[in-house]
Formats: sequence, structure tokens, C-alpha cells
Amino acid sequence: MNIMKKWCMATAVLGCMTSPPAPAQETFPAKPITLIVSYPPGGTVDLIARTVSHQLRASLGQTIVVENRPGANQIIATSAALRAPADGYTLLLADAGIVTLNPHLFKKLPYKASDLQPIADLAEARIVLSASKALASNNLADLFKYAKANPGKLNYGTLGVGNTHHLLLESIKQQGGVDIVNVPYQGYAAAINDLLGNQIQLVSGALSPPALGHLKTGALHALAVTGATRSPLLPGTPTFAEAGFPELQPRSSFIVYGSARMSKEQVGFLNDAFAKVLSTPQTISIFLENGLDPQGHEPAEIKADLSRMSEKNSALIKSVGLTLD
Repeated sequence: MNIMKKWCMATAVLGCMTSPPAPAQETFPAKPITLIVSYPPGGTVDLIARTVSHQLRASLGQTIVVENRPGANQIIATSAALRAPADGYTLLLADAGIVTLNPHLFKKLPYKASDLQPIADLAEARIVLSASKALASNNLADLFKYAKANPGKLNYGTLGVGNTHHLLLESIKQQGGVDIVNVPYQGYAAAINDLLGNQIQLVSGALSPPALGHLKTGALHALAVTGATRSPLLPGTPTFAEAGFPELQPRSSFIVYGSARMSKEQVGFLNDAFAKVLSTPQTISIFLENGLDPQGHEPAEIKADLSRMSEKNSALIKSVGLTLD
């Protein structure tokens, strides 16, 4: 072997010995996580976001920045989340409607359901039909009698057009043969304030703040709640089945989503992190006190459940005849 070959071999070996080690893979999360919330501050979704993010911050060792982006049937928040890099550092907290309702409602939608990856289902809330105290009707039967005698004179507030709460009222109107006018609101708190002032007479929303306290004190009437059994928070209020509407069982599920392009490892890691938070006594206590049932299923289970909900909602939307531009 000549000197030149020996020199080349020695140089190659030395290079291997002295080359810097490959950089260690970054441990996730290595920086703050932004949680975009599809509803404004002060409502049910915001309560869930701030309860969970506070504990998640401690367990992950990173700040969780809650960013409220309400409006347009949650499309504003969903679009903002999907514009961000699919690196797990931007997440979306929204209800199931972004996957199970919007694709059936809008002729043009800036995203597809397949763009979203469900990561963790945090909670489900019962839906309550609340009435102004100025409205003499204390049950659905009396409400229908009044509405039939006074077509178009009653107004009901919902959190926008085409969501679960709106479709619940539209189904009730359809089955009861009554004319009640929908007044959309961007937030639950604003709708409840107008209900207290009798600017509107009915509101469909979650059995949680800001309605729950007023329902308990009698400042508002609770006409019916969803669920197979009565809620322990309002034991005197009948279920929709008891009130004569057994088929009305809409669900209000609040889910953390990420981009479908996220890695499976990140999705699994985050699902585990949220599940641990949901199992703590603090979270369970806060949720139950506010009419929320903690969840915590695996991503595959959530996706299958969303698919079933989407099929049911598609049929309901067609029966109501509702489409949005």
C-alpha cells in the first residue's frame, strides 16, 4: 500500500473519530403550545380550555397559550389552526360540529374533515332549553300552545346558525309545528344576558355557566335537558324524552384537534397527556360542577364516533332543509 493510500485511510478514520455527534432529537414539547379555542371567553369551551391548559402546563413543563378565535361556525378558529405548521405546537379546541356539521352545511368550506386529526375528547355537555322568566310557559307543552297562538312572536338564541343548538330548536319547531325566530349569537354569555332581559325568550345551550347559576336560582326556567336521565344539577327538569321528544338526543362534544399531518407519536403523546389531566380530581370536580362529563378516549375511538355523528347530522340537516353559503 503506497503512502498516499495510507494517508487517505488514516484521514478517513480520524474524520470518523473526530466528527461531531449527530444532534439529539428535540424532546416534544420544547416550546409553548398554542391552544386555539373556537368560542369567546366566558363560555363552556373557554372554561374547559383554561382548566385543562393550567394543569397541562405543569405536566408538560411548557406554557399553554389559550387563544380565542370565535365566529363563523368555528371556521375562523379551524382555519387558523390548519394554517399553522403541523408540528403539534398549534392545537384546536372546538366542538364536534367542525367535522360532523359544517361539511354538510356549507357549500364552500375552506377545509375538509380529513384535514383534522382528533387528539383528545375532553368533555361532553348536556344541552338545556332555557326560557325567560317573563315567558309564562314552564314546560314544552305550554310553550307550544303559546307559540301556535302567537306565530313569529317568540325569539330563541343560539350560538350561531347550523350548530347543534340551532338544529335542536329547528327540530323542535318542525315537530311541534310552531314558528319561532332564531337570533344567532357569537357567545353563550351574551345570549343569556338577553334572555334575562327578555330580549329573547328561549336559548339552547350547554348545561353549564353562564346559564346554570340562573337556572338554579330560578331567574330562568329550564324546560328540558338532553340525556337518558335527568341531570343531578337540575333534578326537577325533565329530559326531552320525558317532555315528549325521545328522539332529540344531540350531543355537545368538545375535542382537541390537530392537523392530520401530525406524526402518530405526537398524537399519542398528547392524547396520553390530556387523559392524565382529565383523570385528576381537580379536573373531574370542576367539570362535574359545571355540567360537563369528562371523556378521554383514544384517537381511533374518537374518529369512529365522529363518523357516526356525521351520518346522523347529515340526515337531520337534510330533513330541516338547511344549507349555508
